[in-house]
Amino acid sequence: MSLRTKFTLLVSFLIIAVIGTNTLLVLMQSSTELRGDILRGSLRFAQLISTDILDTYQETEKTKSFVKLPGQLRSFLDLNADITNVQVVGYEGDVRYNLEEDKSENTPKEGRKIADAPQLARIQANDPSVENMHGEIAFVKQTEGGRLNFVDQAGKTLENFGEDAEMKTVVYPMKVDGASYALIYAISYATLAQRTMDVTMNALMVSIVYIVLGILVTFIFTTGIVRPLKKLTASAVNISRGRFGQVVNISTRDEVGQLSKSFNKMSLELKAATDQLVQKERLAKEIELASKIQDEFLPKKMPTLGNLDIQAGVIAADAVGGDCYDFIPLDDERLLFYIGDVTGHGVSAGLVTAIANSLIYSMATEERDINIEELTLTLNRVMRAKTRPDMFITLFIGILDTKKKTLTYAPCGHEPTFVYNTRTKQSRMLKKEGIALGMVDKVQKILKEETITLDDNDVLVLYTDGIPEAWNSERKMYTIDRLVESIEKHAGKMKSKEIYDGILEDVYRFMEGVPQADDVSLMVIKKREDQ
Repeated sequence: MSLRTKFTLLVSFLIIAVIGTNTLLVLMQSSTELRGDILRGSLRFAQLISTDILDTYQETEKTKSFVKLPGQLRSFLDLNADITNVQVVGYEGDVRYNLEEDKSENTPKEGRKIADAPQLARIQANDPSVENMHGEIAFVKQTEGGRLNFVDQAGKTLENFGEDAEMKTVVYPMKVDGASYALIYAISYATLAQRTMDVTMNALMVSIVYIVLGILVTFIFTTGIVRPLKKLTASAVNISRGRFGQVVNISTRDEVGQLSKSFNKMSLELKAATDQLVQKERLAKEIELASKIQDEFLPKKMPTLGNLDIQAGVIAADAVGGDCYDFIPLDDERLLFYIGDVTGHGVSAGLVTAIANSLIYSMATEERDINIEELTLTLNRVMRAKTRPDMFITLFIGILDTKKKTLTYAPCGHEPTFVYNTRTKQSRMLKKEGIALGMVDKVQKILKEETITLDDNDVLVLYTDGIPEAWNSERKMYTIDRLVESIEKHAGKMKSKEIYDGILEDVYRFMEGVPQADDVSLMVIKKREDQ
């Protein structure tokens, strides 16, 4: 749908809404006034003409010739289009003459009587009365100001009875020569419907005229807007096809002119932004490639060596993380494993982890009698020579001997490692001396390997600082103490994966949805009983 069509429909709708609302208000007001006019006119008519009608009836009754009476009475009613019928009723409610029923009869029907008590009370009253469409009856008294006052038979004012209500009948009591009569007039509101229709048709004609004028004005107005917008649209299409830097010349000083200036500025900025986007996409591709390369260094599946049950994983904070781990079987009884954390995270940290992974794997697979102390010293020397001074790696590296039931390890400035004993149901911290690799040159006296003995069902838990330093919404850290509680809570479970999942679940529950600021790595090794 075009802009011109939308404007036309909007203007037409507004015109119809305004005129329709105004017409509705006029109809409501005029209907109320017209109903009041019909009632007042009917009462005035009854007051002025009732004597003539009754005299005509009495003269006819004396002669007993009723042939001309319908025409005579109809001539009286023709003076008021809102009165459709009249009845002459005696004091006791006996119907002497009914125009509608007796107009085709030579003599009035006999034996007709109004026995209903409320209606009989109207006939025998001194004041005129009216009956509305709901059958409610009120007696009418006129105030000094000319207003109609509706009261009940006791003379109490009826608050809910108004002139604007539609009435069925007006009863006008009279006394002539000592005899009491009542004339009952039937009221019609047909003229009200006709007048309402007239007002509606007038409103419809006015609406049509204004709609036509509105369409013409809208067409002229929108033409001045649509033409420059078409220019903008054509330039936008060119931009969508990759033709950046499009400029539109529109000289108007209105909002469309301002729009063209903004469009031109946007077009030039879009060209510059597109160039930057190309560079960012190239960098994103490189980061994606680095992430895939780093994933290749991580184990594809957990090793199955002897009675060891192992589960480990890395959850990186960025596409490329600074945490690493690996498992390298040395023979059927020994497993070399490590977990490390390079300074920061991102591409540079990922490159350092690649160096560490490659060097450790190379040394572990080439030398049969691998020495952890010599391995860490070599790795420190390479790190110092091949990385920036501010780049280093904390590392826990060890060898598990399933036959001797020993763990030989070297803590290189890494987070404390815990061993959980299922018999005592307590965890102990391994020695954490040492220094991160790549910080200083001479570390021979600092980096020393240690050896401990493991009991059946002992659980070894290694991790990076992303776990104890995790934050929650209250800016509180998870801490080592909470980690120890989680280890002792879950380490009694049968499988290492259950322990692994339980610890991580506790950590992320503590974080309360706060995004992790650092890589999170966890390794769980359970030494099962010998079969």
